[in-house]
Amino acid sequence: MTTIAWDGLTLAGDRMCSFGATPVPTTKVFSVKGVLFGTAGLKKDGILFREWIERYDRAPSRKPSLNENFSGMLIESSGELTYYGGPDLVPIPMPSGHKWSLGSGCDYALGAMEAGASAREAVEIASKLDINTGLGVDEVKL
Repeated sequence: MTTIAWDGLTLAGDRMCSFGATPVPTTKVFSVKGVLFGTAGLKKDGILFREWIERYDRAPSRKPSLNENFSGMLIESSGELTYYGGPDLVPIPMPSGHKWSLGSGCDYALGAMEAGASAREAVEIASKLDINTGLGVDEVKL
């Protein structure tokens, strides 16, 4: 699926997307309109989530309906982290100052960051352990 990791300064994500059994590189972390965000789940849902942020300024009336397996995290310029999941994109504020990760490799990434790894290093470690994480790492910073 994916690994997205936030260490308080950097948001990093792997590049693996699959169509059937074929892995294809793609970008999953972005810096748009002063916010950072990363997505996990279907590629089309990531595109719709990005469009909702980029084109519609997160307007509730323009919120897309996404697959129930979608998850995303958005980091405001202040460092405030909000988790979005499922089809209705209910915003869930996360505790300030915490490291966070999502996707199939999230537990590996969180463990790596707790042991001192950066977000990038955490995704690299997750890619060694999670079969659905790989093809390199992208990162964006506040």
